[in-house]
Amino acid sequence: MTGRPDDGSDPLSELADSPAGALARRLVAIDTTRIVLAITAVALLIRFVGLGTRPMHYDESRVAYWILHYVDTGSFTYRHGIHGPFIQHVNHWLFPLLGPSDFTARLPVAVVGGLLPAVALLFREHLKRSELIALALFLSFNSLLVYYSRFMRSDILLAGFMFLAFGLLVRFYDTRDVRYLYGLAVFAAFGFATKENALVYALTWVGATGLLADQALFRPRKSRTGIDVLQAKYASLRGRWRDVLPHYVGHVVGAIVVFLLVLVFMYADRGAGIAGIRAPPASPEEGAVGFWEALASPVGFPGYAYDTLAASFDEALQWGGRGAGGDSDFFSTYAENIGTDLNVLATNAPVLLVFAVLGFVWERYGRANARNLVMFAGYWGFVSVLGYPLADDIGSAHWLHVHILVPLSIPAAVAGTRPPPPPSPSSSCSRASRSGRPRSATATSTLPHRRTSWSSSPSPRPRCAPRRWPSTVSRAPPTAPTSSSTPTPSTRVRGRSWTGRTNRNTPSRSGRPVRRERGTTRYPCPGISTLPARTWPARPTPATSVYLHEDRVDEVPGWETAGDDPSR
Repeated sequence: MTGRPDDGSDPLSELADSPAGALARRLVAIDTTRIVLAITAVALLIRFVGLGTRPMHYDESRVAYWILHYVDTGSFTYRHGIHGPFIQHVNHWLFPLLGPSDFTARLPVAVVGGLLPAVALLFREHLKRSELIALALFLSFNSLLVYYSRFMRSDILLAGFMFLAFGLLVRFYDTRDVRYLYGLAVFAAFGFATKENALVYALTWVGATGLLADQALFRPRKSRTGIDVLQAKYASLRGRWRDVLPHYVGHVVGAIVVFLLVLVFMYADRGAGIAGIRAPPASPEEGAVGFWEALASPVGFPGYAYDTLAASFDEALQWGGRGAGGDSDFFSTYAENIGTDLNVLATNAPVLLVFAVLGFVWERYGRANARNLVMFAGYWGFVSVLGYPLADDIGSAHWLHVHILVPLSIPAAVAGTRPPPPPSPSSSCSRASRSGRPRSATATSTLPHRRTSWSSSPSPRPRCAPRRWPSTVSRAPPTAPTSSSTPTPSTRVRGRSWTGRTNRNTPSRSGRPVRRERGTTRYPCPGISTLPARTWPARPTPATSVYLHEDRVDEVPGWETAGDDPSR
């Protein structure tokens, strides 16, 4: 992923130089990792306090019931109505250890939701310091993310695992360290073992990658056409192909094997399988070959793994047909669902949503080179806004909004840390010049041509004085060059340097007088101190007054542009 943070100064660093004082300087001195980890610790605390005090929601209680059944009977099988097996396996180990309770049931979700802000550190090569901190803050304190981090559903687990897998993929791209590749395989497998809409994540990633590729080929940064980009990329890869393949192919195959092993472990039946779920439940001894028995048989394990994954995939596809996509009245159901989703997002995450739109627009149209990470996350999040109403089978599945807010937090962090642009001095001066009066100051008329002079009242000093451009210049008489003589100072004529002496009150093209002093240049903005002008030797020509026409501008020596041409 190409693209780097802005080269401009960080808002936190600018704050340290401001009169805010010692607190700002201490904040800047703290390492970014420590700040993000401190935010993560606060996020964990928020999710743990009073975790077991709220009564269980119906959707929590039915999953907890089957976890208790798994603990009591030792039988488990995957069913799409209870969703992925990850939370059932984890709580199957926690209930005997900590005792079954509301706190214990919600503990895995709270841990993953509280640690989610730390994932921001994986994007440190692509986001500025302030953007990393803002991303961690959005992931820590958004009300929807906090609420469903204290709710025993698998949505926070899925969002956290897939966001972490995406961050590890970015780190692998940045460092080419194969350890990140294996971490990606493990956490992506956890995500696919958590809930069925992990398939939606895969589809949105493919779509976002396609949009980035189209953007890179449609507007190449360093080539004439997209075909030239592809040819250059192919030529560079062909030269390194023999060096890259032996190093990475083995690790890629190993990561795929790890991914499949984790999936088989999670989805494999335990005990009597489906027979242990039905009433009356069968004893665990009546079940088929279990995971550990199959793993001990190298010959039969591939067939066992294939059967397990195929059956689980067929079961997961049934979940996709329960939403708006499987409804006979598709359009009305979809319109109702997306209206409800937008209303919930606008009510519970208005700042994140608005900042995400602003950050995406700024990154797309306000930068010379948009960062692929921000664009990818924006595509991922906005497509999720349009896609998840299809998966809402009950019309009020607000936990699905978690999968929208997590990716949108990246462009939101970009907008949340971008200061407003400072007013342009040139534009302020232009407006003041066109209006004929100074901005934010008291002026009184002293000359017939509406010339203004600043009053002595204690009003604030104006930002810019009216811009006036001289049109005539008086050349100095010839002087004999001597060793002790000094060159004649130059002055500004229509924003450029010229040798000679300017009349004290020269009528400008607009009819307003302009006052110039010999050897100095008065700039349009009084905030800029008066500087000595660049000097040139005087021409040995008779003293005369000439009008500088546009066709004679290039004949003047030392002609340097110092501002905008007022004739434009």
